[in-house]
Amino acid sequence: MVWNTEYVSNSLQGPHGSIWRFPASRWQWATEPFYGIPKSARTCCGSGRCEAVLRLIPLFVVGAAVISVALVWILPDVLSSVKIATIGGGALITVLAVARQNLSLLELDRLVAAEQHLNERTRELQASNSRLATINEELVAATERATEMAKIAQSRESSEERISRQHES
Repeated sequence: MVWNTEYVSNSLQGPHGSIWRFPASRWQWATEPFYGIPKSARTCCGSGRCEAVLRLIPLFVVGAAVISVALVWILPDVLSSVKIATIGGGALITVLAVARQNLSLLELDRLVAAEQHLNERTRELQASNSRLATINEELVAATERATEMAKIAQSRESSEERISRQHES
């Protein structure tokens, strides 16, 4: 028997037709940006659920690769070239998924370090702002005292001028 899509579709028939109702054109999702998520659905990621699903995609891909390798070995009359191609593809997918996961973890580590640095810098700036606010309050109080003293000195001077004029007359 020759390996082809008809063999797979005939072997995966259930009582209600095909148990995999997934057209072959959908398998092109791996080449599309954002793992084939349409543009209209990309905006739903505000809650973080879509991001969590995107992080699980490599796990699903590796699972699919393992299942395809298992099917190739279990199904009878599969060409050895198909077996080799499936095993090689599964290995490649697994390596790419592991590499992607490692890159994601490195990026996560970088972001955590940046967040810690940002939090530290924020604390430093808040402390600096508190010191500056205290200094500003002291300067405002000193300015008010100086203004008061200047008014008192001006009133004394004008009082002394009046007194000296009265003595002169």
